[in-house]
Amino acid sequence: MDEERDYRGGRKKYGKYSQPGGRGLISKFLAFILTVFAAAFMAQVYLLDMFPIQYVYIGGGVLALIALLVWIMAFRRTLFPRLLGSLIALAVIGVLAVGNYYIYQTQETIEEVTDAGSKTIVQTDEMIFVAMKDSGFAGLNNLAGAKLGIQSRMDRSNTDKTLADLQSKIDTPPVTVEYSGMADMVQALYDKDVDAILFNESYKDLITDEFQDFNDMTIVLDKMVYETEIDVAEQQQNKPERVERVVTQDTFIVYFSGIDTYGDVGSRSRSDVNIMAVINPVTRQILLVTTPRDYYVPLPFGADCMDKLTHAGIYGIDCSIETLENLYDIQIDNYVRMNFTGFMDIVDALGGVEVYSSQSFVGEVGHHSFTQGYNLVNGEEALSFVRERHSFIDGDFQRQRNQMEMIKAIVKKIASPSILTTYTSLLSSLQNSFTTDLKSDQISALVKMQLENGGDWNVQTYGVSGTGARRTTYSMGNRSLYVSLQDKDSIAGAKAMMQKVADGEILSDSDNVFGDQE
Repeated sequence: MDEERDYRGGRKKYGKYSQPGGRGLISKFLAFILTVFAAAFMAQVYLLDMFPIQYVYIGGGVLALIALLVWIMAFRRTLFPRLLGSLIALAVIGVLAVGNYYIYQTQETIEEVTDAGSKTIVQTDEMIFVAMKDSGFAGLNNLAGAKLGIQSRMDRSNTDKTLADLQSKIDTPPVTVEYSGMADMVQALYDKDVDAILFNESYKDLITDEFQDFNDMTIVLDKMVYETEIDVAEQQQNKPERVERVVTQDTFIVYFSGIDTYGDVGSRSRSDVNIMAVINPVTRQILLVTTPRDYYVPLPFGADCMDKLTHAGIYGIDCSIETLENLYDIQIDNYVRMNFTGFMDIVDALGGVEVYSSQSFVGEVGHHSFTQGYNLVNGEEALSFVRERHSFIDGDFQRQRNQMEMIKAIVKKIASPSILTTYTSLLSSLQNSFTTDLKSDQISALVKMQLENGGDWNVQTYGVSGTGARRTTYSMGNRSLYVSLQDKDSIAGAKAMMQKVADGEILSDSDNVFGDQE
């Protein structure tokens, strides 16, 4: 018998899609999963807080309508509507799964690179013991009773900590000889006035700039690594009272510090790239002000502490910030700190960038060739491009121009539709590429503002000038180094440009000025 009558007198067909209590179970299950995924997606969107509220309402409304439609189809008696509803549910679930993943990755990345991810940041210091290769020294045991050169003022806390740890490793402590500058201490090692020297590994580039045979002539006996946890909240509280900026309403300044190291971005190092971005969110203007790495400036340790700007980075990001604030008479509100590894990772994650070069040259780093015009570069080539200075007549000033061109190239690539194909790899690279004291809610507010208002930003550039000379420095002591003496008119011009941005004046390409070396 193919059919039978039910108790209501109607016909009842056999089959899994028609039986009482079993009708459309798969469709209803998919409708339930869709509802859960949609709720989770909207919750993540709300917590991310990057989208304008009208977008959130529209997105939530669309998802609610789709879920309602799928539920209605799931309760239909015939097969076709339930099948169509199931297919729609599967498609939307797939989209929501990808969306949830992207939002989760975005939130995780923001928390990782900002101070919202944890209450502390980790600073890494490597203290190394160095002797001459012909000394016959091979390890720490040779330092027992030996003469050890140390710094009297630079990084003294780590020096004292290392000496204390050394005493637990050898029978007789060394006899320490103090020097006020790195060059004096290294020269004493060369002259055999001391048997070995102790210093922070981050100072090594200072040494090799002046003692080019240092790596060939010396040997590292051993090293001691220290990781210091810095409480971000406490650090902010201990700073002098500052004007609080609302990043979507007030002009604010972000300092970009590019340090000359690979690996851990938390390592101490010189700051070779020093760019301040003056941002007016109302007029949508950005002024990039770059200062030469060799600029001869007073460090905030006293009146007699003149040094290269790049050396300020060795004493911490706060030292670089305070030095620039004093130079330009401004308040720097936030910073972004990045090293070589992070820079290369970001360029590679973007699939390379196309950067403009005003002249042809071969970079010393990696010996990569660049032609006049646009060059497609990967991470390693990009690093070679922005680090080169010896190929140019005006040295560091041309390097500053190339760094500006690279910033433009990266911004252009990030703003292009192709960013969607590299989004996950870019997020992954960002997590270990840089650190910043921007808060997650500040970043979210800026992204939300851009999505809400749209449109391009007017980006202009300014580089201060200088005059080449040789002077003694705080970091290297009595040895004269090459420096760039300040051009007061150029600095005044930079200050005037920054004030124009703050006052809401619209800058044009004719305002772009790059410093030159006299």
